[in-house]
Amino acid sequence: MDRDSDTADLKPFAYDLPTAPRIAVENWLARLQAITIVTALFAGVQSQLLGGLPDDLGRASDTALRFFAYAGLFLNIGGTLSSVLLLIAVTSMPVTARHLYVSCPHSYPRQMFPRRRQGDGDYPEWENNDAQRMLLNSEGDAQLLRAFGIARGWDIILFHCLLSFVGGAVFTFVQIAFTAWIAERTVIAALVLPFAIFGVAPPLYVLFFLMGPHQCLDCAAERRRNGSAQGDYSRTTTGLGFS
Repeated sequence: MDRDSDTADLKPFAYDLPTAPRIAVENWLARLQAITIVTALFAGVQSQLLGGLPDDLGRASDTALRFFAYAGLFLNIGGTLSSVLLLIAVTSMPVTARHLYVSCPHSYPRQMFPRRRQGDGDYPEWENNDAQRMLLNSEGDAQLLRAFGIARGWDIILFHCLLSFVGGAVFTFVQIAFTAWIAERTVIAALVLPFAIFGVAPPLYVLFFLMGPHQCLDCAAERRRNGSAQGDYSRTTTGLGFS
């Protein structure tokens, strides 16, 4: 089949993201906007705290306080910058997917679009079995976003954003706790410290261990029984030229 016949049925001005990647984009937009706001607020808080640091008397506590103050400020600024880049990448994905749909016959945007079947005069809905298997076997939204044209540096900058977000939040809490320990009386500092731990520990625990959905025990047992076969199956069905 030549290039003209392969692109004869394309409708570039009518192309829109399918439901699954569109929902993924909307979800990530909300998450990244929240991270951007929070990291910017933390950076503002730490900037204010930096202006009120006590004099450096050469004590270990003064050195530690300044370390957490400056490191936390840089982490929060870095998290804000990363989240802005991620927002740009996510909002650009519909345009990138349209470009892949027009230019690459092997891409998911082209393969997922309804096609004219050979000999038919209409455009029946066409399901791509490989794409369906990809959704079943992928690691959440990551494979889906990559398939529809998310920026190549998405994984790296997302890791940097999350690490900066968590590190900046922890350093902000530690800085406030250190400031209370140095500036206030020992009794007040001892009473405040448990609240600082309570304020940061449960969210971090949920973030690292409990953010996923509840799993079906029966499905988990079936996956364990069919683990090797499922792994071979997923490696052969995430293709179409994308990793």
